[in-house]
Amino acid sequence: MGGDGETRLAAKDRRRLVHWHKGLGDSAAADATSERVVWKSIDACTLVNVLIEVGADLLTANDTNYADLVLTRWDAGGTGNVNVGSRSTKIVGGTGNWNAFRNEAFLALSNTAFANGQKLTLKIDKVGTGVIVPPFALVVEHTVD
Repeated sequence: MGGDGETRLAAKDRRRLVHWHKGLGDSAAADATSERVVWKSIDACTLVNVLIEVGADLLTANDTNYADLVLTRWDAGGTGNVNVGSRSTKIVGGTGNWNAFRNEAFLALSNTAFANGQKLTLKIDKVGTGVIVPPFALVVEHTVD
């Protein structure tokens, strides 16, 4: 309990949020986004959730021409990596259309345990002729182990 009579969570039990912003939309549908570091762990922790926070711009989904958003965990030295999750913008099995101010979750995250210094990256690949991916924020929610 805190001095004011309220129960306080231990630091390891508090969820933490990190925001990373894709500040500009793609210039063309075929434009991919190279792999970028979204977050670097400073403690041993566990990823709980990753959300795409859509802004005012829209994305029109298509099952032939779409984007694949891929999350990867890299070792501190930048050598070993494993897939953490992916999400496509397809209509069937993907996010579908991105409507203004809606969140899209990465489903079925794996390899969610992070050691001190490991990094989470995001890259956006395009399939077919692609789709214009508008600006968005990636929200990474984690707990300290």
